[in-house]
Amino acid sequence: MLLRMKTAKPTGRPHALGPAQLDMLGRLREAHPLLSIRQLTVRLEAACSVRVSHATVGLELKRMGYTHTRKAIRTVSPPDPDCPRIPRRYTKQPRLNPPAPSFRKAYPTDMTDSEWTILAPLIPAPLPGGRPAHLPRRELVNAMFYVLRNGCTWRALPHDFPVYSTVYDYFRQWRNAGVWQTINDALREMVRVKAGRDPTPSAASLDSQSVKTTEKRGIVAMTVASASPAANGIYS
Repeated sequence: MLLRMKTAKPTGRPHALGPAQLDMLGRLREAHPLLSIRQLTVRLEAACSVRVSHATVGLELKRMGYTHTRKAIRTVSPPDPDCPRIPRRYTKQPRLNPPAPSFRKAYPTDMTDSEWTILAPLIPAPLPGGRPAHLPRRELVNAMFYVLRNGCTWRALPHDFPVYSTVYDYFRQWRNAGVWQTINDALREMVRVKAGRDPTPSAASLDSQSVKTTEKRGIVAMTVASASPAANGIYS
């Protein structure tokens, strides 16, 4: 009885670099000892026309007995013209704050200089400490007036205003702190004084309106049978 000998099959993924590529990698490492692993990878791809990752190149260099310290490479290696620095890319570009309000066109809801002179002392100043405020208070109030006057959502705020989330945060903080009520009271007193009246009203009137409803109440008044003349026996 003949027994067939099973040949051992290679397991795992084959090496990405062959003997010729490994020999070229060793020669590149000896010729350029100050290059980083990424720079050696670029030179190896250009010399052997092979696509390999820098992690594989680092592993093969370690197997060949070479040691690469990233800190030493950064301090002594000159910039390699054959391996330019790749700029960092972002998947989503952040929305930046627009320039000063003088660089944009005015909206009908923007405050005039005289209106802002009256309203500026009533707007809370930036809190001391922390990062200084980079958004003018007048532009924040103009953005709030735009939303309230046009009835749009905060996300529909035009792009030449500050970011809508920042505007809404300030609006919510001032609302919770009672700033809008304080502004309303101050403006009401100014209007009354200008009209020659007392700063605060001394009397108030309440108006009520009576609405006549049906004499029957509840479910009886809502049923069709009670509202129909034929159901009440008027017509026979």
